[in-house]
Amino acid sequence: MPNPYRIRIAKFTVLTVTILSLLTMGCGSNEQPDVQATVEAIVEATITADSSTSVSGFHTTEQLGEWTKFSHDQLGFSLSMPKDWVEDTEFGKEMLQEELGYLAPTVVFFGGKPSPGGFSPNVLFLQVGVPRHAELKSLAQGEINQLKLDIPDLEVILEEAITVADHSAYLIKSLDTKNHLKFVHIIIIRERREWLLQCTLDTLSEETVVEEEKCTETLKSLKFH
Repeated sequence: MPNPYRIRIAKFTVLTVTILSLLTMGCGSNEQPDVQATVEAIVEATITADSSTSVSGFHTTEQLGEWTKFSHDQLGFSLSMPKDWVEDTEFGKEMLQEELGYLAPTVVFFGGKPSPGGFSPNVLFLQVGVPRHAELKSLAQGEINQLKLDIPDLEVILEEAITVADHSAYLIKSLDTKNHLKFVHIIIIRERREWLLQCTLDTLSEETVVEEEKCTETLKSLKFH
């Protein structure tokens, strides 16, 4: 019997397919993107030498009322999730390693609300290199186009330019009615790195509206330091 969570994960990895298309944007017709070099650079950036650091690399957690703040000192970012959601970035890395192999090191955060077989809703942050002159709007449109290719029945219900962590960002919300999934994406460019933030939730859940609000707030809580 198929694992329903694994099916969600299969759809979840649509975002990583987009990474390959993003890496080719801005390149000349004879210029091929050095994907492996990009991945190796990210791997190096995510190695944690501090023995006091947890396996996932998150140095500190802080309880803030109904939310928990997770801080990654080496990569220089933090975010907050509802207190009943948990971080399990190693699981996210292992999942992508199993599904796609070499893209797993791009995962800098994975977590969500524990559910039978995994997490639902679940949150995924990826960090990838981008061309020097990449534009946010173009990358966002590339993300939408790729999503529609991979999910033909996908309905984009919101596209909006916003500000997250004092950076220009792009918010995308879309609906996969066939698989009863809803996606919330936020895209940010910072220091020639693209932060691809995604939250996936089950539209059959009785708490879908509340969970979508929590998803969006979680992604918008991203801070750089």
